[in-house]
Amino acid sequence: MGRIGDKFAAVLGKALEDADTKLPDTQWFIHANVAQTIAEWGFYQPLGLDLSQTTYEWGKHLGHMGGGDHLIGLNHLFETGKPKAGDLVVAVGVGLGFMWTVAVIEVLDAPQW
Repeated sequence: MGRIGDKFAAVLGKALEDADTKLPDTQWFIHANVAQTIAEWGFYQPLGLDLSQTTYEWGKHLGHMGGGDHLIGLNHLFETGKPKAGDLVVAVGVGLGFMWTVAVIEVLDAPQW
């Protein structure tokens, strides 16, 4: 379990470094729609995230959709009208706990749909 956490931290750190930012300077965090205990253990506690920065409350009613969680979560954020130009969104993906993908997305212009 420690190795999984270490690898995730390394991938997240590299993505944030490449984006020239730090996690506290980002506004939104999207992850797979998983059980609350998994989200707490894997993201919120170790990263110090606030649930209101995520799509968890919305996504818990939908369940895990594989690779679609992140795109649907991003779309949901835009539908709420909350992200604004200049905001940074961190999207995190995991495959079986051993493959991590992280993207830092800068909102240039929020869609009006």
